[in-house]
Formats: sequence, C-alpha cells, structure tokens
Amino acid sequence: MGDIETLTAVYSPSEGALVIQGESVPVLDDTETYQLWLGDDDVATSVGIFRPDADGTVAERFAGADPTGFVIGVTEEPAGGSESPTLPILASA
Repeated sequence: MGDIETLTAVYSPSEGALVIQGESVPVLDDTETYQLWLGDDDVATSVGIFRPDADGTVAERFAGADPTGFVIGVTEEPAGGSESPTLPILASA
C-alpha cells in the first residue's frame, strides 16, 4: 500500500480536538486498521485508531490530541492498533 494523499488533519484549540478527514482512503479488511500518531525526534505516541467507511470516507475526532510541536503520522496496523508505529508512514503532516 502506498501513501494516503486524501487525508486532512484539522486541529481546534478551542475544542481541544484533532480531526482527521478524507475521501477515497483505501478500505482495510477486518484484520487491519489505521493508527494516528503524534511524534517528535524521540518518541511516537498513539492518538487512536480509525477505519474508513465502505466507500473510503474518514471523519474521525480525537479529543485531547494537541499536535502542536509534533509530526502527525498515520500507519497501517493490526486490528486494535500497535504499541509503536509500523513502517511505512502512509500519511504525515
């Protein structure tokens, strides 16, 4: 699987939430999920997991996730997520 170029990340300080939106995101089978990470030079912290709808649409809100000063990354992981990111990073901002 290649990069996901159709995702957008929007952060609202007033809501204290990060939203991931996109269309035409490759749909995964039940054994896999996408996982959102906030990373810096030292560590990547999981924000949570998400799956697109059957048509590839994603609209997921992650409360309490402040990306300020971090790189946002998305990886493909086993269902339920992982403790650390599995390369490659499919999308980043």
